[in-house]
Amino acid sequence: FEGAPGGTRTMTRFPITGPADWTTLKPVDPHVGFNGMVLDALRRTRRQLHPAVPIFQTIFSPFTIAMKLSAGTAVAHARSHPGELHAALAVISGVTRKMLEASFEAGAEGIFFATQAADTTIMDEATYRAFGLPYDLEVLEPAKDRGWTMFHLHGEAPMFELGIGTPADILNWHDRRAAPDLAAGQRQSGRCVAGGINERTIATASPAEAAAEARDAVDQTGGRHLIVAPGCVIPVATPEATIRAIVDAVAIHTS
Repeated sequence: FEGAPGGTRTMTRFPITGPADWTTLKPVDPHVGFNGMVLDALRRTRRQLHPAVPIFQTIFSPFTIAMKLSAGTAVAHARSHPGELHAALAVISGVTRKMLEASFEAGAEGIFFATQAADTTIMDEATYRAFGLPYDLEVLEPAKDRGWTMFHLHGEAPMFELGIGTPADILNWHDRRAAPDLAAGQRQSGRCVAGGINERTIATASPAEAAAEARDAVDQTGGRHLIVAPGCVIPVATPEATIRAIVDAVAIHTS
């Protein structure tokens, strides 16, 4: 960790340096290593929070994990070495599905399923439907009987129609920066939508400015089938007063 505003860490080593490396991936136990640390944090958080407060565990899509393992070269390998990549994605999706199941067992009420590849600036939709969506659906399948699924479409040009085709209960995307807007996304999907807050500006916006975004989100949707939330990760340095202003604005505007 080097102080990134969103709380992310810097990658220092990439296990996949060439196409042949995809064939070396082996399944890992989600209860040990880094995944085990995440599950332990989830259990500790669940014990400390009021039972009425839901926890959504972040689960990355298999192709997103492949991109992180390979410094993004998974996109090129989808074209040049599809067989090797498909074999790796099968391994990744198996581990990810077990991590999802373990998260519900550790106390999660829902899953924040994030894909950073369903973006037309990264790949075309046909490629994602071949290398992304089948594995997404495989991972998400156990969630339908366990809890809620929020599907996060990350990026500047999200494949929103693809998100509609998933079994997600809630859709989340950068609605303040990428089409469609919150109201249109709700109409197109027929789903609950989560958004309305610009995650890039919330840390520096005044409480009044953030509250105005929250009220606009309520106005766009009539306050129904809506979770007022940032379009992505909220910066860890966001002032508590700003978050409180958003909560209060929603409570007053929907009363």
